[in-house]
Amino acid sequence: MKAAKYLVAASMLALTACGGIPHDGVIHHGESVASGDGQFIRVIARPPVDDMTPEQIVRGFLDACADPTSTFSIARQYLTPQANESWNPGTGIQIYDGNWLKLAHGTGTVTLTAPKDSTVSANGHLSFSSQATNVTSEFGLVQDAAHQWRISNLGNGLLLARSDFERSFRSSPLYFLNDDDSALVPDSIVLPTSSAGAATSVTRSLLEGPSAELKPAVESAFPPGTKLTYNSVPVNGGIAQVDLSAEVLAASRVERDKLSAQLVATLTAVQGVSGVRITVSGQPLKVPGVDSVQTMADWTRFPIRLDPTHAASFFVRDSQVLRLEDGQAVTVSQMPKGEVGRIAAAAISPSGGTVAVATMDGKTLLVGDLQAKPLRVIATGEAFARPAWDHHGNIVVPDNGRGLFAFNRDGNPVSLTVSDSPIGTLKEIRHIAIANDGTRIALVYRSGTVDSIGVGIIVHTGSGIVISQIHRVERSVVTVNDIVWANSTSLEILGGRSASYQELLSVDTANGQTVVASAPIGAQGISVDALGNIFVAVMDGKHETIVKQTFGPWEPVIAGRSPFTGYVAKVSTP
Repeated sequence: MKAAKYLVAASMLALTACGGIPHDGVIHHGESVASGDGQFIRVIARPPVDDMTPEQIVRGFLDACADPTSTFSIARQYLTPQANESWNPGTGIQIYDGNWLKLAHGTGTVTLTAPKDSTVSANGHLSFSSQATNVTSEFGLVQDAAHQWRISNLGNGLLLARSDFERSFRSSPLYFLNDDDSALVPDSIVLPTSSAGAATSVTRSLLEGPSAELKPAVESAFPPGTKLTYNSVPVNGGIAQVDLSAEVLAASRVERDKLSAQLVATLTAVQGVSGVRITVSGQPLKVPGVDSVQTMADWTRFPIRLDPTHAASFFVRDSQVLRLEDGQAVTVSQMPKGEVGRIAAAAISPSGGTVAVATMDGKTLLVGDLQAKPLRVIATGEAFARPAWDHHGNIVVPDNGRGLFAFNRDGNPVSLTVSDSPIGTLKEIRHIAIANDGTRIALVYRSGTVDSIGVGIIVHTGSGIVISQIHRVERSVVTVNDIVWANSTSLEILGGRSASYQELLSVDTANGQTVVASAPIGAQGISVDALGNIFVAVMDGKHETIVKQTFGPWEPVIAGRSPFTGYVAKVSTP
């Protein structure tokens, strides 16, 4: 989830930042240097020169934060010896909007002010500001014996413009198990793009366990106290060598399967890693039925993403729910005879056998078995939006203006508690989307005419469902007309950065990076299938059509609306 647990203490020495902050006078942007794999651009900072003003010194220092070489050696040249000794860049990051940066010059001080975007705390959590606020930081300056200004007083940590953060960091997921071991759940950390030793960093964090934000909903199979024997994970020929401490020998066979799946999924997400060899003090860890080099092909029973063999594309047409098969529509459910109204949206249970639908007028929620019993009414409301299923087979649905409600597959109400969030109130929840792991939920809050997106966790208790740890995951989206999980770590949104036009926005839930693409004219709804294909429902006059994103124009697929990716029943093999 959004828990972007950041390796502040271990990785801050490799941070890059602030290269885009404007400056004048004798300060110059450093050189842009592409890495060997062409994946990022690094800024090499310039050291201070004679006769710089206090403001130029501060701007130069901020600019030099882009080069972490030798523990920020160039940035430290802008500090007095005492400030150099005390400054700790590893306590966290404040991220701001660099387009509105202001530096105010006082007597022996320069004060930075800019709109706050997000923060990375000392415990590694990246969070977006729910309310508009500013980053403010005061730098004290003195002249040295050569009458050159240097920074004598500054806060710990780093200050980064959002654009620099997006250029200089990447997210890498750690994987834990959901509460019934049916799927792996990502808990991303943010690493400097240019950092070496990513395999070591992610393994250390994995062994430390899930972040506080995700912990109530997941588990780790590693025995307590398990560590890296040599404090390093070398990668040779694409194979990561992980040598664990003796505590891991206490794991049962089932636990060894699970911890192996966690480790392999986490490490193969690191660029350049294709397999993992697990040892204990140099001896292979015995995992029955698995070769010494493990890959994700060994752990398909702990999925990261929706299995294409267990999923299909569905859509709605009038009073029917249909599945798309080879370009043709196959009816899987429909409204009961005598029931007035069209279906607005639908969702199919993880078992692939039950469908929940909301009617076009938003006043009725129905449920039924596919191709069997007719749909039956289980609830009435004012404005039901698209329902969703959790991995325990419960239906969760927003009733706009009234809150969020849950029902089991038999249609009986389930107790549902939603924790307070600074993003919005319970009655402001307008859309939801539950991730395929069933553990994380995206919620869209509407306040007036502005929408905000949060992500929380779903915890099942003896008395019902609790949705908690809700936090904002971006700040650029203003309107949301539909939202789905594109994969385990990103959301696909039909909405816009203003209320005047619609776009497709891909939001990385780990670091808030947003990629924008154009939406087809008349777009009404969106879905992403198990292979990553994007489908959009468009309205052209009275005609409703599902179109598919291609490299060229949007390609018409079939007549219908409200596309969604749903489950199909698994066929057991003898």
